[in-house]
Amino acid sequence: MDTAGTAIMNSSGSFNTSGKVLRSTARMDDFTTGKVMTVRENLTIVSNDEVKLEMFGPAPDGKEYRMMEIVYTRKQ
Repeated sequence: MDTAGTAIMNSSGSFNTSGKVLRSTARMDDFTTGKVMTVRENLTIVSNDEVKLEMFGPAPDGKEYRMMEIVYTRKQ
């Protein structure tokens, strides 16, 4: 759940064979263009204390770029 935005995004995907990376895709409203866009996410279990979330989407030229990265770290 992301409470920083006003849009709803539902994604679906599966873990890779190692069980460490959840790869998913979603469709969401692009507030800059008013169109629906497809995004891709990787949720990587780095360790018992760290998880990394990356979101990829289309750039204006159509090429994919990493539009967000969040690293979650367990407080010790």
